[in-house]
Amino acid sequence: MYVSNKIDALVKKYYGSPEWVGGTSQFKQMIEDRLVPGAKVLDVGAGSGKNYKHGTYGGKIHLVGMDISPEVFENSYLAEAYCCDAGHMPFRNEEFDLVFSDYVLEHLCEPSATMLEVYRVLKPGGYFIIRTPNRWHYVPMIAKVFPGSLATRLLSTFTSRSPEDVFPKAYRCNTEHSLRRIVTEVGFTVERLALIEREPSYLTCCALLFRLGVLYERTVNWTIYLRHFRANIIAAFRKERDGFTT
Repeated sequence: MYVSNKIDALVKKYYGSPEWVGGTSQFKQMIEDRLVPGAKVLDVGAGSGKNYKHGTYGGKIHLVGMDISPEVFENSYLAEAYCCDAGHMPFRNEEFDLVFSDYVLEHLCEPSATMLEVYRVLKPGGYFIIRTPNRWHYVPMIAKVFPGSLATRLLSTFTSRSPEDVFPKAYRCNTEHSLRRIVTEVGFTVERLALIEREPSYLTCCALLFRLGVLYERTVNWTIYLRHFRANIIAAFRKERDGFTT
């Protein structure tokens, strides 16, 4: 919910066009385009289900969720829930048709271990779909420059994020180069990788900040040469090899 009618009017002015596609819609479409009826799908970092963005795939898939927090057992959208570390998954080799993670990779201190596990549990031909912040965007840069508690206060004061939503982040694979390197070392083929900047939803607490966010969005989307300063990385990685050997 936007904090004022003025902000709501600004959102409609700049992003109310039917042609405009938001970041979440774009990410969900990337997943849906690769789903088949009856697919077994794993959400890495599924969370409690509060404001869950992936409960709309209908009954055509079997959705499994895992999270390091036991709050995952509260997620009513999941057919199965597991509380475990992403680097040690309790699943069989080649169990899933598709795996996705939404704003999870930035929290991982050892992303290679998670990539190896995802590769192991995916069937040949399966996909790993991700959305994660780009390290060189202004929001991660605030978190990098300022100490943790101060960054939390700044983000919760000057953006629409609440303190409980600001979790520790490592940003070990949050550039285009580092992400490509890690996934290809594991064995994935990069089918698609894009840096995207969408509406400045972090800045809906203040009309001035929102206008500045719009200016930023227009600037970094103006040319491909500024793509490395866009907010998010979305990508689809494909497992091409015939199986996984331990």
